[in-house]
Formats: sequence, C-alpha cells, structure tokens
Amino acid sequence: MKSKKRLDFTTNCAVFIESEVISRIAEGEKREDIVAGVQRSLASKVQVLAERVGLVPEFAFFGGTANNRGLVSSIEEKLKAKLVIPDRPQIMAAFGAALMTEK
Repeated sequence: MKSKKRLDFTTNCAVFIESEVISRIAEGEKREDIVAGVQRSLASKVQVLAERVGLVPEFAFFGGTANNRGLVSSIEEKLKAKLVIPDRPQIMAAFGAALMTEK
C-alpha cells in the first residue's frame, strides 16, 4: 500500500519469482515496491485461473491471505470487482470442514 514505484515481474511461478525478488533486492529496489510487484503478479495468476473456470461475480476471498490489504486490492483491480471477505477469513476453511463432518 506504500509502493511508489511500479515493479513488474515476468513470471507467476513462485519458484521463479523468488529469483526475480532476489535480483530486485540486489538492484536496491525498495521493499514496498517489490512486495507490490509480487502482489500484482499473484493477482494476475488469480485472474488467469478465474477466467479459466469462468468469472461469475460476486467473488468470495478467504484464508489468511485475505487479510493482506495490498493483495486484496491487486486482485480487485485485476478482476474489476469487489471481493467479499468474511470478518475472520483465516478460519473459514476450517469452519467449512467442521460443517462437513457433521453429516
């Protein structure tokens, strides 16, 4: 959220993006710009996967990463939609699993 300089990464692969991050650190780029670039890269990957299965707004987003405002903002920008995020997104999968065991 504090990024001032746009840095783009050429891959969506977690293994390869690590190398790019290390290179950007060595180049002296600021941490907040690197993080914003990684978040945009992740958002692009989410967009590709969402388009593959079909985009049907409204979008729910949960899990621990839903607490990351920068990532949420990047995904919303890519999907051109507001994400629905529960109050405690980090526990939603566990809550769903608990409900499934009830049957």
